Order: sequence, then C-alpha cells, then structure tokens
Amino acid sequence: KLKIGIIVVLTALATYLHYHSTHGNLSLHLVHRELFFLPIILAAFWFGIKGGLFSSLAISIIYAPHVVNFSDPHGEFYTVTIQLFTFLLIGVVLGWLVHRREVSNKEKIYLDETFGRYVPQKIRKHVIDGNPKLDSSICKISVLVIKIQNIHTEMEKLPPWQVVELINTYFSEMAEIVLESDGLMIGFSEDEFKVLYGAPVAQPQRKEIAIQTALKMRRQLKLMNDIFAEKEFPTLIHNIGIHAGLALGASIGSPARQTYNVVGPTIRIAQLIRERCEAEGQDILASDEVLSDIRPLFNTGRLAPRLQIFGDSVGLNTVSSIEKVEE
Repeated sequence: KLKIGIIVVLTALATYLHYHSTHGNLSLHLVHRELFFLPIILAAFWFGIKGGLFSSLAISIIYAPHVVNFSDPHGEFYTVTIQLFTFLLIGVVLGWLVHRREVSNKEKIYLDETFGRYVPQKIRKHVIDGNPKLDSSICKISVLVIKIQNIHTEMEKLPPWQVVELINTYFSEMAEIVLESDGLMIGFSEDEFKVLYGAPVAQPQRKEIAIQTALKMRRQLKLMNDIFAEKEFPTLIHNIGIHAGLALGASIGSPARQTYNVVGPTIRIAQLIRERCEAEGQDILASDEVLSDIRPLFNTGRLAPRLQIFGDSVGLNTVSSIEKVEE
C-alpha cells in the first residue's frame, strides 16, 4: 500500500506541476514533463510488467489532453504523441526486465534448494527447460561416495578456523572437478558427500567419467596436502567407493522444502564399498559393474574377498592409474 501511495502522490505532483507550467517557462515545463517517468519507473521496479504497463497507461491518459491542445506552442501533435509512446515503452520494457529478473531468481532458488549450490550448467539448463521429470524416475547412474577419513580426529587437535579452512578448501576443490564433468554433488555432511552421474540427466559415459573423477580427486588431494604441509596443516585422507546400477531419482522432502536425491541398493552398495575402501587402506575402490565395459581403459587390480550384500556378491577393484587408449 505504501508503494502504491508513493506512486499516486508522485503522479499527482507531476500532473499538477506540468499543467501549471504549460504557459510558463519552457525549460521548467520540460522538467515537469519528465517527472512523469519517475512513477512509471518505480511502478515497473516494484510491480513488474503489470505495474509498468498500468502506470504508463494511466499517465498517458493524464497527459493525452496535450494531443488536442494545438494552442500550446510546446505541445505539437507529433511531439506529444511521441511522448505518450515513450511512456508506454519505458513502462513495458522496464517491467519486462524486472519480470525476467524475478523469474531468473526463482529458477536459481529452485535449483539451489533442489540440487544444492553445485549445479552443473548442463543440468541447470535441462531443469529450466523442463526436460527431466523430478517427481520420480528410474535412472542408470554411477555414484561416488567420498569421505574424509581423518577429519574428526584432526578436528580435536585444531582451532576452529583451521578446521573450517580445511573443510571448505577440500569441498571447493572437489566441487570444481565434479562441475567440470557435469556431475551432481548431493548428500553433504561435514566429512562426506556423493557424486552422481546419470541423474537427473542421462550420461552415456557415466562409468568412465566416474573413474576419471575419482582419479582427478586423488591427484588434487595430493596437491592440496602439499599446500597444507607448507601451512603446517594436517594431511587429509579420503576414501572413494564407486558403483553403478539403477536408482530412483526424485525430489524428496516436505512441500515446503524438497531436495533432489537418489535412493536404492546402488547407493547402499557404493557406501559399503567406501567403507571397505577405508578398511583395506585404499583410497579408491570400484565395483565390477563400473568397470565391466571400460576395464581396458584403466589400470586396475582385483581385491579379495568379494563384497557380500543382499544375498549377492560384488567384485571390487583398485584403480591405480589411468591409461586412456589413444586412437
């Protein structure tokens, strides 16, 4: 109500000054005429395209008598007509720009709330275009479960600011790697997160990309630890479990707050692989399901015994280095 009142008062003031200077000083008359733009601009910024259009139409009606006022030496027909058109143009264009900004902000908020801050551009575009259905769908995914193994023991030894710097630096560096490969980071905690490939947007090379991501994370962690050593920070150790299969992807939560997540045995198996990875003193373990079609592209090693889960067994593999086949 206050904003509407301000617009009405400014419109009335501009009308009064403009009509009372019609036969006065030309410069003053032109200044008063331009005052009509102020309520139009405010209405567009405050109320979007509807506010801009309504205010510009109202002011055009107020200003219209000049069109037929041929006795006014400064109000020739074509000049006043152009002025009316300018009112409408400014109101509509500014209102449309404000509307687009609001839509963009709503889309960003929706993406941030549903997927988190780290959303690849490819996924962002598909979601905004309305391509994937986020209510529920079965997805073919590759998933990495990553955990900083020693962060809790180090937290007891360090001042809070060092702990925050360690965690933020680690997650920031890993996020860059994931975003470069169009992966989706979900399930953040203080020491663990997941990376998805294949949900909510299908990725035919999701298995190969998942292994490449893990290897890049290994190299990046080594570089980070070198920098941490110079600052006399502790060395971080992480474990990565990788699995591939089907999972249910959906926006999960209450009507007021929903986030995109995937559930199913594939996720649980990846978590168990990560736990086995830590127990075996490895930093990367990948299942046979991940490497079944791409084993020749990487250096791998078998790890025994197989992981027993859900009445079945899963073959595990170490991944020591990458050897891309050159064509």
